[in-house]
Amino acid sequence: MFKKRDLAMFFCATRERITNLFIITSLLMGTTYPGRDQSSKQLGAQQQHQRKNNAAKKNVVDSLYNAVNKNNHQQALLILSRLHHTIPIRSNRLYRYSLLERAVTKKNCSIAHRLLPFTDPSDFKKAQNRALKSGSHRMIKILTRRSDVDPTKRDASGVSIINKLAQRNKVWAESLCWHTLTKQKQRGQNVKNCMICLATPQEIIATAAQDPADRTKKPKELMNLTTCCHGLLCEADKASWLASSEHKDCPNCRKPL
Repeated sequence: MFKKRDLAMFFCATRERITNLFIITSLLMGTTYPGRDQSSKQLGAQQQHQRKNNAAKKNVVDSLYNAVNKNNHQQALLILSRLHHTIPIRSNRLYRYSLLERAVTKKNCSIAHRLLPFTDPSDFKKAQNRALKSGSHRMIKILTRRSDVDPTKRDASGVSIINKLAQRNKVWAESLCWHTLTKQKQRGQNVKNCMICLATPQEIIATAAQDPADRTKKPKELMNLTTCCHGLLCEADKASWLASSEHKDCPNCRKPL
């Protein structure tokens, strides 16, 4: 017969072993033991909250991708309207293309415009290259609305977005030049003076307003950026330069205008 003292010691040892076994099992399973440590409880709650957020975000991305892939305009805009943050949504490994790339492929400019603040920089660059390859002038204009995009910025090979677009369609490249010039003026950025007369865009417009021949002309008909070196050149100086030049080249970079 066991004595009461022996039984008490046996139960204490058994309870301690069971507790240690439960702690080890919990650690191996990646959970926290709800024991005496209050910090471990808080850590477990934070991990559970993070897992719920990741699962919810994955469901939102999957639903948004299906809407963009099916070109469902209303559903995609509805999901995007509920996203109050601008955290970049990285492309899912299960899908071959990112959300913005699919919108570029589907030629849906409104969805692409709404996806700009939610797109990761690496995915945005891929979508931009796809838009340049497809030659969608309107889509390229939409992509340049992102604040960190400068169509005149050259890459490592010395080629800009305007140069790449000029290889496909010169008219589209000139239109993008004017769009870039307008955007720079709206943002209050410093625009270079005309390469020949050294006049600013404000001075070019003011001079045209005093001339009866140029008074009715639009600003787009008075000045533009060159597609070769992205320099400002008013149309009056451009016409006189092309008339006097034998090689029809740019006065700055000496490339064909």
